[in-house]
Amino acid sequence: MFNSIDSCVIRVFNKECDKSVWDTSVKPDFINFELTTFISEINMTDEEKEKNPTYKTVDGYLKVFTYKEAWRNAYDNATKEDIELLTALPNFDTDVFFDISGIRIE
Repeated sequence: MFNSIDSCVIRVFNKECDKSVWDTSVKPDFINFELTTFISEINMTDEEKEKNPTYKTVDGYLKVFTYKEAWRNAYDNATKEDIELLTALPNFDTDVFFDISGIRIE
């Protein structure tokens, strides 16, 4: 967003959308995902321990996901209702969503 003037129109899924429509749309929780997660030592694989030797100091490590990996993690844990909320967003477009997330929704 980062505008110095108010705008009544924004772009959502590469199409213009009235900002009030977007603001009042119910958004699924899973679209606010994390790009990192802390993995406790007890849940680490031997390979993760080899690659992250400092796990001994902090009892684990910070696992970093690519943007599309994070999308996939969030999507895979979303409820059916949240997926329905996603596809009900204004201007939802399966191709644009695929470009952004790497997830194909049919």
